[in-house]
Amino acid sequence: MDEKQPLLEFRDVDTFYGSLHILKDVSYTVGEHEIVALLGSNGAGKTTTMKTILGLVQPRDGSIHLGDTRIDGRSTREIVTLGVAPVPEGRRVFPKLTVLDNLKMGAWTRKDREIQQDIDRVYSLFPRLAERKNQLAGTMSGGEQQMLAIGRALMARPRLMILDEPSMGLSPILTERVFDTIVEINKQGTTIFMVEQNAYMALNIASRGYVLQTGRVILSGTAQELLSSDMVRKAYLGET
Repeated sequence: MDEKQPLLEFRDVDTFYGSLHILKDVSYTVGEHEIVALLGSNGAGKTTTMKTILGLVQPRDGSIHLGDTRIDGRSTREIVTLGVAPVPEGRRVFPKLTVLDNLKMGAWTRKDREIQQDIDRVYSLFPRLAERKNQLAGTMSGGEQQMLAIGRALMARPRLMILDEPSMGLSPILTERVFDTIVEINKQGTTIFMVEQNAYMALNIASRGYVLQTGRVILSGTAQELLSSDMVRKAYLGET
């Protein structure tokens, strides 16, 4: 497989919560225009990875680069302005704002005049949001809120979108719809780094993946290699 130009690089990262060592000498590479999946059980360090990218937790050792720019040590605001957009676990939409106002909040770093064009793009990806543009976000279903969280992230025109458990709490049909849209967003040029418990769905849309266990990367490879791995099949696909 051809090596893609790195967009995100974790280099030997150690992250702590106080004295608790969470990420242990972790290295990841996410190539430009790739979808890369991060797999692991609860407590493995997946969400800490996402918080570390966003500057919510600072690594004690190692470095993180977005393209040619080192981003560890920077504020979350700076990192988002540089082109990283999160879709957090649990969606975290603004429940008392309308769908449209939530989308506008996603464009808070922008000064250009093309915001309406991107709202229309989100509506084309998620027609349900167009139907509910004046509805309060907190009154929508979990699936609709997940669509809104992804749409809000797109409004920043990110180079890199990081998704934390996008299928959590969704029905199989809605999960499939959300994953199809993630593929479409990637085809339109956005790089995706995705934490996901549903290993089968994640690896079916990803080009590569990493398996994280108790804060260490224990396996990495192409999506097909991971799908064929006995360890992944037993631990994450429920096969014996």
